[in-house]
Amino acid sequence: AANPWVAGMVTGGRGLLNVESARTYGEGMFVFNPSVLSMEKKTWSITPPGHIQYNLDKPAVISLPLTLGLTDEIDVTAAVFGYHDGRSLIDKQNVALGYNLPVSHVGATYLGVKIRLPFPIDSKYQVAGRIGAFLDTSKDELDGFNYFWTRKGTTVESSIYETIDLTSFVTFYLEQGYVMSASPVYDDQVVGSAGIRARIWNRFAFGVEVN
Repeated sequence: AANPWVAGMVTGGRGLLNVESARTYGEGMFVFNPSVLSMEKKTWSITPPGHIQYNLDKPAVISLPLTLGLTDEIDVTAAVFGYHDGRSLIDKQNVALGYNLPVSHVGATYLGVKIRLPFPIDSKYQVAGRIGAFLDTSKDELDGFNYFWTRKGTTVESSIYETIDLTSFVTFYLEQGYVMSASPVYDDQVVGSAGIRARIWNRFAFGVEVN
């Protein structure tokens, strides 16, 4: 059986939760891993006759990824994203005007494949590569969400992952990748992440990461 301790998948942006594990789920495994990311964002705008108006929003993104283990080395993932209380700029040429009213919609969809090098499934060291695309299915491209969930244009990302078991309960994660953005607003990105996770007991783990 595949190693069950695999990092959850929260795709759609950089600087988020869980560096992806180089491990795969294993042949015949279906994994549904819903998650929610909540943020707090303070914005301001100048309104006539020179008053400053502040807004405090708590936007949230929900991720609904479904992963199928084709083999012990290959996982295929499809995901859909939704967002709540996202705002777009009133005028991108005049950012002082601030943001529109908050909106909630279905965001982009994602398709990706991860291929692990054929090391033994229980090896302490694993290496994998992934390529995926965030498809242009979002209704909006929200400047307040600097993530792929609400971007227009299909964005393609690729990464290499290394996962190292330092002990039986502590694991180290690395990622190096590149994102090709089709958005007219956002440029391509070089991405890198490092994280460490400690399993406290079977149903609880603590992790820290840098992106």
